Amino acid sequence: MASLKVIFCLVIISHFAASDTDISKLPPVRLAVLAPDDDSLPFSLHKILPAILYAVRTLLRQGGRPMEVLYRDTQCSSTYGPLAAFSLYNAGLADILLGPLCPYVLAPVARYSSVWGLPILTAGGQNDNFDHKEPHYKLLTRMNGSYSQIGTIVLQVLAKFNWKVVALLFHNYEDEREEIPIVTSPWGLCLPP
Repeated sequence: MASLKVIFCLVIISHFAASDTDISKLPPVRLAVLAPDDDSLPFSLHKILPAILYAVRTLLRQGGRPMEVLYRDTQCSSTYGPLAAFSLYNAGLADILLGPLCPYVLAPVARYSSVWGLPILTAGGQNDNFDHKEPHYKLLTRMNGSYSQIGTIVLQVLAKFNWKVVALLFHNYEDEREEIPIVTSPWGLCLPP
């Protein structure tokens, strides 16, 4: 599913970047991917780069504008992530930023990108703060929306079908923190004392 989103977005980028001019005379679009190089995370570079490279190759085969893919490790760090973006921007190596995916990296990079005039396309940023485009997040495009938007959709579905009882099933991916047992009941979640 994520690869379909990437392909869709790259098709749009390629279409608008090409316009009516001869594609062979245009320089390639430089996509800068910012993600952590930590395979324990669900959105590590090793997991997302294959979909991005596949999308770029597919567009090129279909006659789209050539694209270069560069990537940097953000370490999911509010220090090293923005430094990676700075290095790409200062070297003139980015036309579009894909990612960052970690919110502590996304917030400062999105603020800088609006000053740089560099658009950001991300699957991260579900925090409601990113809903406010002005003044800091003008060039930020989120593919998933925010948590409050998801909540609104769920409430609308419940109202539409007049559902009164709801159960939530989820799987928390494996992490190294101590597990706290959670007890469920028909009235909600109860944490042990």
